[in-house]
Amino acid sequence: MAKSDQDAMAILGHWGIEAEPRRESSGLNKDTWQAGEDAWLAADHEGAATTWEAVDALLSRRELSSFDVPRIVPTLSGERWIRCEGRLWRMTEAVSGRAPSPESHEDLASVAAGLARLHQAMAPLPEIFGSQAIPTAEHARHARELLESEELPYTEEESAQIVEALELWGAAPLCQGPQQMIHGDPSYPNLRLDHTGQLTGLIDWESVRWDSVLHDLAVVGQTILYRSGWSDTRAGLVTLLELYAQAGGRAYSLDDLLLSILGIKFESVAHHGQKLVAGTGDSDLVRSQAGKIHRVCALLKQQ
Repeated sequence: MAKSDQDAMAILGHWGIEAEPRRESSGLNKDTWQAGEDAWLAADHEGAATTWEAVDALLSRRELSSFDVPRIVPTLSGERWIRCEGRLWRMTEAVSGRAPSPESHEDLASVAAGLARLHQAMAPLPEIFGSQAIPTAEHARHARELLESEELPYTEEESAQIVEALELWGAAPLCQGPQQMIHGDPSYPNLRLDHTGQLTGLIDWESVRWDSVLHDLAVVGQTILYRSGWSDTRAGLVTLLELYAQAGGRAYSLDDLLLSILGIKFESVAHHGQKLVAGTGDSDLVRSQAGKIHRVCALLKQQ
């Protein structure tokens, strides 16, 4: 058993739980375990306390009362989280429902309508509950610098594809829509549908931010492009935008969405590329960004 799993088992005693935790995911700093059937245990670096405080305050707002969100489970002694082994540990209630299926057109309709409702609910929230998004131009600049350093494992063709995308994005008229509080990472694993197929729950709010709702739509757009398996992903992206607008969301063009997806990919090149240069990254993950970027550019050229 890994050291972190041993720590998790010992930590559960603070909540009076004796069941063996089941690891769900591991990240650079954060690890997650299922603790019984109704709760989740998370461990993160000690600097996460500020984010946890802000997220806890946000999820307590009445504006989000119509959505099922993670609620903190206090320890037996009443603490919201504890410090142990150099990390912060907390437990949250499980959010009911199932994750949407990337292959399902019906689930996409539920996600589009649900995001429109979520964004309407979050629109009145003040900026104090989230961080300011780093401008895409900054991610693009960093990605270009890493490419020019020749420290990333791209072939000449792959580098050319990313440079082409950077130039295409830089020359395009970018959407300057209003900003508000958004979830930040509404990827399908972070969404929950109830038995009727309605989006009723969301988890993993640590990426909550002050940004355009277009960013959340672009996160869902990546699922359509890279994980749906659909033969006509362009039609899927158009459907996402149409259903979102029909449910009361802001209208965006397909170009707006594709350019926003490119921005997320530039962030991936910069983030994962920097980790690789530092000796902690995944070479395959970095290289995979080139093909994904090329697919977005191909769709933009069809417009």
